[in-house]
Amino acid sequence: MSEERIPVSSQRLSEGDILKILSEEGVHIESPPIAEYTRGEIEHDGLEGLDEHAVRFLDSVEGVCESYLSGPLIRDSFATHPERRAWRNEIETKYGRAVTDVLNRNRLRLNNIGALHSYFTHIGMILGTRRDRTPKMNAILEVSKLTPDISRYDDMSVAEKAAVVSQFDEIAKKYLRIVHNDETHE
Repeated sequence: MSEERIPVSSQRLSEGDILKILSEEGVHIESPPIAEYTRGEIEHDGLEGLDEHAVRFLDSVEGVCESYLSGPLIRDSFATHPERRAWRNEIETKYGRAVTDVLNRNRLRLNNIGALHSYFTHIGMILGTRRDRTPKMNAILEVSKLTPDISRYDDMSVAEKAAVVSQFDEIAKKYLRIVHNDETHE
């Protein structure tokens, strides 16, 4: 009796399996930095005086930071975006949509960097004009000012993009330490 083979694309693959497949496909993978951060509850002390919308927004930034930091850093050697897109289509056809979901979480993607940049820019708008900032608000505002310029991101080399990612990694981790009171803000 012959065994019926299940096509790889219809099997359920774990993220670890997918990262292994991608590595075998020739891309360089770095683990997510989220493991360096121990999650706790958001502490709202030090946010007194902010309206409910602003506090909810700062809470949402926590989720964006955690999501970003949980993504792998995936480097490929494609010279152009069309080459990368063709490869992604081939990989998705071969292994299924789950591979694309992992690739979409790549911290090198402008979509992911851009989201963080937008959130931290908005923090600057919320806290920047307040005169009655607490030390915690000041610490959050200072972190928001650390965001690098990403206007030329598409034109950067992979090494330059990796340097930007490293900056955003540190900004996101610092934000999480502040909102969880893992860092003093005096």
